[in-house]
Amino acid sequence: MAEDKSALVDKIQNLTIKGEWDKVLLELQKLNIILSGKDLRVRMKIAEAFARTGKTDDAVKEYMAVANSYAESGFTVQAIAVNKLIVKLDPSKADVHKKLAEAHTDKGFAPGMVSKEQAAATVEEEKGNGKKPSVPRTPLFSDLTTDELAYVSEQVEVLQVQAGSTLFREGDPGDSLFIITHGEVKILSRNAKGEEVEVARLKNGDFFGEFAFFSNSKRQADAVASSETELLELTRETLIDVTQKYPRVKEVLISFYKNRVVDKLMVTSQLFRSLGPKDRMQILQKLSYQTFEPGVLIIQEGCAGDYLYLIKSGGADITTWRDDQEMLLATIGEGEFFGEISLVTGTPRTASVKARTAMETMKLSKADLDEVATRFPNVKKVIDDMIKKRVEDTIKIVLDMNKLWKTGLV
Repeated sequence: MAEDKSALVDKIQNLTIKGEWDKVLLELQKLNIILSGKDLRVRMKIAEAFARTGKTDDAVKEYMAVANSYAESGFTVQAIAVNKLIVKLDPSKADVHKKLAEAHTDKGFAPGMVSKEQAAATVEEEKGNGKKPSVPRTPLFSDLTTDELAYVSEQVEVLQVQAGSTLFREGDPGDSLFIITHGEVKILSRNAKGEEVEVARLKNGDFFGEFAFFSNSKRQADAVASSETELLELTRETLIDVTQKYPRVKEVLISFYKNRVVDKLMVTSQLFRSLGPKDRMQILQKLSYQTFEPGVLIIQEGCAGDYLYLIKSGGADITTWRDDQEMLLATIGEGEFFGEISLVTGTPRTASVKARTAMETMKLSKADLDEVATRFPNVKKVIDDMIKKRVEDTIKIVLDMNKLWKTGLV
């Protein structure tokens, strides 16, 4: 059977290249029988072959069966992509988007049905019973109401690209975000030597392009399809149209973006980089956002400590006073943290921290930091090592400054 399958796949590829779609259809149907109809991508190809041979009704019927299978399994983005093809072939089927949104809501992952906590508890309960969770949570779409999801589904575009196709390059305008329904995309950047480096490989269900999209900035990397890939694309023009009708969608998108930004910050931060995605998400829920204008005193030496701060953007100066002289101990920036010494030791703040530039920070309370340090020994070790380093650095700076004072150079 393995040989039959391999031979059929090769034959189908050759016939597809030649454009002999009647024969492609026959071979695909044979392959579908071998696979017991369980490979939805093969059934998608059958639907495409029906369409290319003029059998529109058969194509729509097959596409609808595939879309229903995806929806039943909770793969919403894949079902949306198939529904777009259905409506393109038969505009009278436009209600498929509404039906999918209702089915998605019935699964318990849309607002107004059950809370995210209840949904998560259901999934955990199913896992505990040895069952496969009935519905995978779909990032972003799971936070939309039925009407919002239906309208977004109608408005997004489906892209199908070949392996090696470039979706965008570093420096391009960030005017759309993408969701992979099938396939694989490489995110490529360049190191200090100008050499191309693969920084991520994204697969089914992954989002990308949102950082430049929401920050109105240029792309920071290249995105290249590493296999035949299908994607949903949400353009800025489409988002404007959607949010005019459903203003709350923008709030959902911005919240999604902020979570992704903070998660990216945590991945690159020395403090949290050792943690996996699920652990980072748990900590992310405990973080709160705070901004500071240039020159603002964030921490006052001698005061009680209440928060640890993680710098999202901008920079700060750490200073202390010795003999009526303010001494600069360090300048810190994006991805670095401060305020940990007082929280861990229970002593007053040992230095002051002032915003050097406009700053965005994520802060963690003492109670939450204690919990995180207890649960994650790697995080505690990073904090302990940093405390030791900062104490050693401070002692060295103070001793060096005292030598200069004694020699009259300061």
